[in-house]
Amino acid sequence: MEVHIEETSTCSRKISVKVGGDAVNAAMADALKKVAREAVIPGFRPGKAPKAMLKQRFAGLINERVMDSLINKTLQQAMVEHDIKFIEVTGLLPGKLSESEEFSYTANVDVIPTVALQQHKGFKITQSTPESIDEALDKALDKLRDEHARVVPVTDRDVIARDDIVLLDYHGTLDGGEAPDGLHAHGASLHIGENLLEDFNQGLIGKKVPGEYKFDVQFPENYGEESLAGKCVHFSVTTHELKHKELPALDDDFAIDVGNENLDELKQEIRKRLEDEISKRTRQELRQSLITKLIEANPFDVPSAMISQQAERLVDRAEEQMQQMFRSMTKLSPEHRAAMLEESRPNAEVEVRSGLLLIEISKAENIEISDAEIDAETERLLAGVKNAAPSLIQSVNSTEFRNNLRFKLQEDKTVDFLISHSEIETLAAEHTATR
Repeated sequence: MEVHIEETSTCSRKISVKVGGDAVNAAMADALKKVAREAVIPGFRPGKAPKAMLKQRFAGLINERVMDSLINKTLQQAMVEHDIKFIEVTGLLPGKLSESEEFSYTANVDVIPTVALQQHKGFKITQSTPESIDEALDKALDKLRDEHARVVPVTDRDVIARDDIVLLDYHGTLDGGEAPDGLHAHGASLHIGENLLEDFNQGLIGKKVPGEYKFDVQFPENYGEESLAGKCVHFSVTTHELKHKELPALDDDFAIDVGNENLDELKQEIRKRLEDEISKRTRQELRQSLITKLIEANPFDVPSAMISQQAERLVDRAEEQMQQMFRSMTKLSPEHRAAMLEESRPNAEVEVRSGLLLIEISKAENIEISDAEIDAETERLLAGVKNAAPSLIQSVNSTEFRNNLRFKLQEDKTVDFLISHSEIETLAAEHTATR
């Protein structure tokens, strides 16, 4: 076998292969045997028809199988011998096939691109001003109290205020008397000011309970339900009861009710969680800023097939997560999947480019992951699972899992190295809110 490799671009190769006549004859003999076993010819038992008859009747099928066999075997061998990191065959041009004669073909293939680093250190990257941990703690405690609030009748007034909960009936109609679905209810409990159109809030705030009222609500042009977008709806409302949330006192008794020893322990637990969340958010912002600068500074061609494959993985992951969240959900429809694949391509391209760049940087900077680091991360992952099943323990100790974990840890370690060699600018809150 003779092989010639031509680099047609940084991410494609033209592979020319010549196969000797002996290999052609061997492939023909093998194809002929298989056709003989499969062919049904009147007057002959399977496998007993004359070879000449088989060659005449099934010449096209035999040649097709011979070509497929020779190309599949020799192309794979050529790429292994020449260390070609193959992604996809984009073109194939076979030559003439004749018994006892040399067979040649050319294959155009996309390959993992060659990445030449131009700059990977000294970037100026940005992060937003971290949220005050004390303010975040107060918000988290208020949210926790709200989740454990009791809904009780309002006894000191009969006028609706923002944040009240009103038990009511409502009926909405469009001009002409049409009553669309979803615009009428009996015995509904609505939280004034929360997830309601402001016109609806204003139609009730200041009104007495019980009572009957009429008012108009203008739906915005970008409203999610197209049949109501930009429309004016006339509402008739009957209010029955007025309630509000009664928040529990923030004290040791409340802390005990939510599973802690006392209020100090509850605050410490929430503070630790918030510190971890803020730290992760900050690192993610720095990572995104770094990756953007890294890609801009190191342009290179990427095969479309690599982006498509990564988009497939992103959509598969999203589909799996949706199925876990919504147990009744089946697989995505072909139309929905196609739309998600197209939408995922920009993110997929960023992931492909950043992944290839980080691999090259880890080589250039001799960044490696030891077995001890993998063991430590595996133990950390298992520590977060109560009563880990033997099958899970076996899975995380498999060669495939450890190889994937090594890749992730190496990428994380490389990102940390690059962040440490960058200049970090903290943006003011007004800037980050509008960027």
